[in-house]
Amino acid sequence: MCGLHCNSLAARVESLRLQLGEALGRLSSSLRPWLAETAAAPVPVAAAAPPIDPAALKPLVERWARLLAECDAQTSDDLEREGNELRALFGAAAGFDRFARLVTAYDFDGALAALRSAASEKGL
Repeated sequence: MCGLHCNSLAARVESLRLQLGEALGRLSSSLRPWLAETAAAPVPVAAAAPPIDPAALKPLVERWARLLAECDAQTSDDLEREGNELRALFGAAAGFDRFARLVTAYDFDGALAALRSAASEKGL
């Protein structure tokens, strides 16, 4: 039988849950303007690279799909480094720009869907 100890423990857990919810709400509110600013900013990428053989893009697509599925924050850094190859995958600048905005806004599900769509269009 649990009695007072369980009631006390349940009350403490509820108190901590509420505190955590408040802290996460404050964090979310403070990050929202920064994320909106980051998502609106253009992603600096070197000049467009020459076309790449679609088969050469397959390992890139597989790696990015894994990173995005794992919600890996490293993707923002990788975006700058591998921008030219990803541009080749997306073809149209608008497709890559949308993908880059999704990545920099940490919308990994949206970015993954865009990546898969571009890969599918290339037959990958």
